[in-house]
Amino acid sequence: MYDQLHDSPQEIDRQLAAARKALQDFEDGVDRRRLILRLKRTSPAHPVLLLRFLFGAAGVLFAMSGVVILAIAQLNTDIARTVAKFELVSPLPEEIPFLPTLFGILAASMLLAWITATFAAWSLGRDAPLLP
Repeated sequence: MYDQLHDSPQEIDRQLAAARKALQDFEDGVDRRRLILRLKRTSPAHPVLLLRFLFGAAGVLFAMSGVVILAIAQLNTDIARTVAKFELVSPLPEEIPFLPTLFGILAASMLLAWITATFAAWSLGRDAPLLP
């Protein structure tokens, strides 16, 4: 039978360190999708999750808007004249279309914000309770 009275403090410290390392290895082995799921299970309307969705949706919307403006300006002369008014006041060289460039910069910014929110969600997911 195992007798706890004969364990030395050094042996107990070694066992505690081994248990802590095993727990940390277990936590580090969690995949990122599961971390997001843990956060969703804890708080489905968490602000980080909502912002993550909004940044992703806005990024896709801005990217699509830039492509649509380029395509429509090539197909419709009335819209091309309206877009040309923006081109006159833009500080960019003539070869670079202003509105598609603006929407591209906005899409890239939203992508960066989405990545940042994703990292924040992963971090918060590590602190969330474990899934059953």
